[in-house]
Parts: sequence; structure tokens; C-alpha cells
Amino acid sequence: MPLEFDIDDFGTFRRLYTKGPHTHEAAKDAEICEECHVDLPFSSKFIEQLIEWDPRGIFHFIGERLCSAEFNEAPRRLINRFCPDLSGFTVLDFGSGLGQLGPFFFEQGARHVMLAEIDDKLLELSRTYMEDYGRDGDCTYLLVEEGDKLAGIGNESVDMIVASEVFEHILPRYRAGTMRTLYSKLKPGGIIVITSPNRLFPKDGHTTGLWFAAWLPAKIGGWYARTFASWRWKGRSTEDLLRQGLRQYSYFEARKVLGPLGVRDLCSEFPAQDKGIKDRRSLKGRVFYGVLIAMFIFVLKRLGPWEAWQPSLELAWVKQTKGDVK
Repeated sequence: MPLEFDIDDFGTFRRLYTKGPHTHEAAKDAEICEECHVDLPFSSKFIEQLIEWDPRGIFHFIGERLCSAEFNEAPRRLINRFCPDLSGFTVLDFGSGLGQLGPFFFEQGARHVMLAEIDDKLLELSRTYMEDYGRDGDCTYLLVEEGDKLAGIGNESVDMIVASEVFEHILPRYRAGTMRTLYSKLKPGGIIVITSPNRLFPKDGHTTGLWFAAWLPAKIGGWYARTFASWRWKGRSTEDLLRQGLRQYSYFEARKVLGPLGVRDLCSEFPAQDKGIKDRRSLKGRVFYGVLIAMFIFVLKRLGPWEAWQPSLELAWVKQTKGDVK
């Protein structure tokens, strides 16, 4: 049964009415809603484009991405940590999605934002999103392809590149080339920020929910996902599963490309940051886990920064000037 939508404009918000069976969560056993309404801060044009793009998943998308303070929190945290003042910057948001980070870049002082996306409908949605924000004229929109050389962007012309939750969706054979292309667009002294689910963490919390799925060879991992993962992945090809994030990404995959180019690893130079998670364990538990973690840190930090071993990667690198490269 097709869904029916209606939108009322109340000036400061729009009310979206929906009739027909739908869910507000992505889980398989999510409660079915037959009729509802939700108030949204977006323009009618933007809501209509969202409905055209994905009518069945619109509420998941709104709830998880557009109206969630946690979505895209990691790149904002990294930028505030290493480069909070973007005054006069040109920022490339690579894999920009709906352009949700665009307002943040401008609030931090960015002069121009380039939004690059592989999905043309998402790119149009991001254009409307920035129109609603009033900064469409300060943005450039780039439709890219996998393995794209980004010919529309001049070499060494970008002050900051953000790739938030992107590299896990790029097929492994394109990743090294994509990273080198991004590096070539970055000005000396410019920063590249990367966030991604971590392949080295044993449980895949991004795509399949399975243990060790990202550690397996692609074909075996694909079979594992199709056989034991959620109903969403039944019948999917291995390549499709890889594009959905099956292989994830790792600090060492990035370092293998960026290290030889003389890029500074900011996370290796600065201690890990407290993310505000309150420790509720007993004193005995805190002592036990403290000693255990200290033992792991001693071993693992010889291989990479502590951020390399977290469930979600938060990485930042600086392109050095020729005089800085040893």
C-alpha cells in the first residue's frame, strides 16, 4: 500500500502528515504506524524531495540523521579539537550526504564549502538544505564517481577536507587512489579529517552486527553476512555489501597511503580526548580495568595512536609544507 503524505506550513515549522503502514525506526521488528504527523524545521521543498528520494525510509532518515544531535558529532569534535577556527577556509565535504555539516562549517567561519556526493538526488537535497540555511551561494556541488580524480577541484586549493563515514562505503580497490586524490587537493598546512567504523574492532556495529565480519576475506565475509546477518542483507552481492560498509576502514589503511607522503598524524602527536563518558564501575572494577587497559595501551600505542583501536575512528592529518617534511 503506497504511503500518502500531506504538508502544512506553520511558518516556523512544517507539519508532515502520513497515512499508510510505515515505521519510524530501521529495526526489523519496529512498531508499525498507520497514521501520524511530525513537525519539522525544514522547508516544504526539502521535505518533498526527501519523500521522492525515499518515502519508506523518510522517518528513519529524519530521526537518525537530520534531527539527531549525535549524527556527525565525530567530525565536529575533531574540528573543534584541532582546528576550531575555519575563518576564510575552503572546505571540501567529501561524501556530503544531505550537507548536514555545511552549517557547522559556516558557523566556524568557512568562506566556501564544496559538497561532493556520488548520489545525484542526495546532492540536490543538499542544495535545498543549504538554500534553507541561506548559504547556497557560498557552496559548490560536485557529482562524483567511484575512483573520481576530482578534476573540478584545483590541486592544493582546499584548506580542509572532511570525509565523515565515507571510506567504509568505497570499494577497497579504490580507497588508496581516492586518498591520494584528496591529498593532492589539500593546501600545504591543510587538514584532512576522517571518521569511520573501525575494521579492527571485532564486532561490526555498522552493517551486519556480526563478530569478525570485517576481518574476513571479502567473499567469505559476504557469505557470512548473507547467511547470518539481518534480513536486510539476504541476497545481496558481495560488492553491494562492501559498498554498504562490510569491510569498514582502519587507521593503518590510511597511514599506509598518507605516511609516505610526509603527512603529520595529529592523533599520534596529541593524547586521546575524553568523550564525556562517565565511568559507573565500582572502585575495584575501575582499578582492574585501568590496569588491563594500561597493559593494552603499552602494547598497542607502539603500533598506532589510541584512536586507531576505538570502535569508531576519529582521525586527523596535516599536509606539511616542503620545509616541514623530514
